[in-house]
Amino acid sequence: MRRSSRSILLLSVAALAALAAVAACGTGRTIVTIDILSFIKQQTLGDTLPYLIPGNAQGHQDYPPFSAPLLEGLSKSAVDSVQIYVAADIINYAGSGTVTFITFFGNDSATVYSSTRTDTSTGTVNGVDTLLVGHGFRTFARGNDTTFISKVWVGLRAAVDNPNAAAMNGRVQVGALQLRVYLKDKLF
Repeated sequence: MRRSSRSILLLSVAALAALAAVAACGTGRTIVTIDILSFIKQQTLGDTLPYLIPGNAQGHQDYPPFSAPLLEGLSKSAVDSVQIYVAADIINYAGSGTVTFITFFGNDSATVYSSTRTDTSTGTVNGVDTLLVGHGFRTFARGNDTTFISKVWVGLRAAVDNPNAAAMNGRVQVGALQLRVYLKDKLF
């Protein structure tokens, strides 16, 4: 009898452990890093944004919007937060002023450039100049944002402010563009 009750106790402990493991499987965390720059290169968009802005003017150069597939199969998951990492060189050939590299994220190609999901990196150049802009990963979206679940539309912009009489000419060379998406898994 003693052996039988011990077997039942061990079986009960094993069953409770298995039940706890199954319950834990349904609510985990997933971190996915997406290299957006690789999608730019796949779509032969190039990785530079040229600019030529006349004196005493502002203007911008945009990439055509493109899509990047993200997390197929995790559509039941909820976004906890999204971080972005950007590194770009502002390569100025002439003139001086401020150049801002802006990354837009949206749900479709028609509205991506009006999206509020953006990241900016700004630098001031003077004459022939090269300036690295960017930063480490930083959070720019939080909460249950469905934009970053299965596919995201991306727009890239070089915005130039030329307060001087001479024209500004140069380009923004994208060196790194990554997203890190933190998910609350809902697999079951």
